[in-house]
Amino acid sequence: MSPKDRRNLAAALNTLLASPTFASWRQGVSLDIREWLTPRNGKTPAIIVSVAHLDDEERALVLGVLLEEILAYTRSLSGSRRLKTLVVFDEVYGLLPPYPANPPTKRPTVALMKQGRAFGVGVVVATQNPMDLDYRALSNAGFWAVGRLQTELTTSA
Repeated sequence: MSPKDRRNLAAALNTLLASPTFASWRQGVSLDIREWLTPRNGKTPAIIVSVAHLDDEERALVLGVLLEEILAYTRSLSGSRRLKTLVVFDEVYGLLPPYPANPPTKRPTVALMKQGRAFGVGVVVATQNPMDLDYRALSNAGFWAVGRLQTELTTSA
């Protein structure tokens, strides 16, 4: 990288770090998956990460970083036949799309589905339309449930 490009990059990073809109990204709980999953009082905690308040691009970026961290944690575990961790990924529409789309969530999710079970990490993905999922993810799913839950409509007077 040329000295000019390094200076420009450093200036851009300084601008980003000093930005008031970036301040909220520097606060909160650290992204330490091992610490998150450390049992407390003999019980493994349920960790829920909601990204409903983010737009689609931000959601894909945040979930991509989170899934990469979970994948790195998974690869640090010893092999196991026992389920140690379960990742539940609700409504994966747009986050695990068919080829050629490649959002930041796709690679780590497919890798977790392929390799996670060997380390005791299970993955559950939910979608309203299985055709919106990458074939590699679908081929690594051990169980599919396809159907429609129908309830009787009632009207109140």
